[in-house]
Amino acid sequence: MSRKNNKFDGLNDLYLVIQFLTVREVHLEQISKHHKRGVPIFLHLMGISLVMVIVVVCGIYFYLSPMFESELLKSEKRHSQELVQSVHSLVNEYYQRFQNKEFDEREAQSRALKRISIMRYGSSGYFWVNDMDAKMLMHPIQTELNGKDLSTFKDAKGKLLVMEFVRVCKMNGSGYVDYWWPEPGVNNPVEKTSYVRIFAPWNWVIGSGLYKTAMQRSLDQLRKEMLIGILGLIVLLVTINMIIAVRIARPLNRLSEFSVKLKDDLSLRAPLEGSLETRQLAMALNNTAEQLAVTLVSRDRLDAALNSLTDMQMQILQSEKMASIGQLAAGVAHEINNPMGFINSNLATLKKYNGRTAEFIDYLSEKILYKASAETTRQVGETRRLLKIDRILEDLPNLIKESIEGAERVKSIVQDLKSFSRVDQAECALVNLNEALDTTINIAWNEIKYVATLNREFGDLPQIKCYPQQLNQVFLNLLVNAAHAIGENQGIITVRTWSEQEDVLVSVADSGCGIPDDIKQRIFEPFFTTKEVGKGTGLGLSISYDIIRKHGGDITVESEVGRGTTFIVRLPINPAVGA
Repeated sequence: MSRKNNKFDGLNDLYLVIQFLTVREVHLEQISKHHKRGVPIFLHLMGISLVMVIVVVCGIYFYLSPMFESELLKSEKRHSQELVQSVHSLVNEYYQRFQNKEFDEREAQSRALKRISIMRYGSSGYFWVNDMDAKMLMHPIQTELNGKDLSTFKDAKGKLLVMEFVRVCKMNGSGYVDYWWPEPGVNNPVEKTSYVRIFAPWNWVIGSGLYKTAMQRSLDQLRKEMLIGILGLIVLLVTINMIIAVRIARPLNRLSEFSVKLKDDLSLRAPLEGSLETRQLAMALNNTAEQLAVTLVSRDRLDAALNSLTDMQMQILQSEKMASIGQLAAGVAHEINNPMGFINSNLATLKKYNGRTAEFIDYLSEKILYKASAETTRQVGETRRLLKIDRILEDLPNLIKESIEGAERVKSIVQDLKSFSRVDQAECALVNLNEALDTTINIAWNEIKYVATLNREFGDLPQIKCYPQQLNQVFLNLLVNAAHAIGENQGIITVRTWSEQEDVLVSVADSGCGIPDDIKQRIFEPFFTTKEVGKGTGLGLSISYDIIRKHGGDITVESEVGRGTTFIVRLPINPAVGA
């Protein structure tokens, strides 16, 4: 007894070790699945590039662009100032020629104004001249203003424009004036900044302006060029990132593929390539693979030992169960057969005695009534009626007949119980499954009759070579499970048999609660059960599955929650194995 306990203690320890390794592997798989949802390196680098591009664009549009605009305005103003300075020098040249008596003053002024009127720069740049009394001496674009007093002349915003030129020159000698003035060829006035400078010898105000629209066009052109540069920068960054991502990701992807292949072949070795970090990772994977190979060899041995011990335990349980059923059946049959023997004998004798008693009563009645007086005849008839002798004589044969049939029924049940677990049926034999099912149904009838109506739909079946006792165990398990699935509500169990080519099929269908999909995948696993503790071992369907597979057959299940379940057993007529 102690040796047996030690054996199962070792089995339990081994099972715990395997369970620990299995849980650890599942945990690692979950971690692996979790990390599969990570972001690839390529996307990381593209994100960095996107951030860099955003920073560059924001820097350009929110910092550089305003700075460029400010610098451009300053540059254009300096340019205007330089141009006006050059015209001022030109006028001074004509003034010097007047001083040198080369021209008189009027001719010198006329020649200077004529020369200035034809001077242009850029797409819309020109010069004008007015005097310090606000009289326009020369305007090359709006010639209608020439010679007019413009002291009251206002721009589109109401500014006394020429007077402002004069005021700036009187105060500082030169300066900038902002106002609204139409561009050449355009009627609508736009913002303009002009630089004016006094030529003191002649009291002239020389000016030239910069249109904000022209500057805006220059800025738009600059932004366009900047946009082209940004696009080129984006393409360059994307290209660089793709090259970097490929150089980084390629070795990592190969290591990832290698780790996947390790599942099937632990003898593989990761390639040493790429950066220092990927090479170190490859070396670490190789070391891990070597250690894992050693561990898995030990685990395979443990798995084989566990599977062997599990099969042995199931076989022991099955053998003990069938031996117990056989001993119980033999004991019950022995105890019942003894009283049933003399009950059957007594009933047969009683049937014979009843016939003779009835004949004797009829004979006595005939003789007594033949010689008796009328009063005696009446009294005998009254007594016979009160005692219901005729009815008794009529019912006795039926009662005896039903008692004999009941005794035969008990005898048949006992015989089925003996047949179900007979030791000689543990050997392979030719069997008609319809007969085996009838025997098993009689055994399971007590489980079925209170919860379900049983329908038999047996077809014509050829005999098959099998182990009858094992198949009886399978059918009994399916019938009892069907009854349990129906529960307290009255349902229907249908047992159907038919043949297809080289196979015979048996289906056991119930109208019970059905099996959910997540449970249906596990019902054939050893020790898996949905019953309460103490009401199921989880071995019934597992053992049934093994029995059918050892017979070269298959067992499948079809189920719908709330509609019922159907188990289908397929067995070959001539199995290739010992069955």
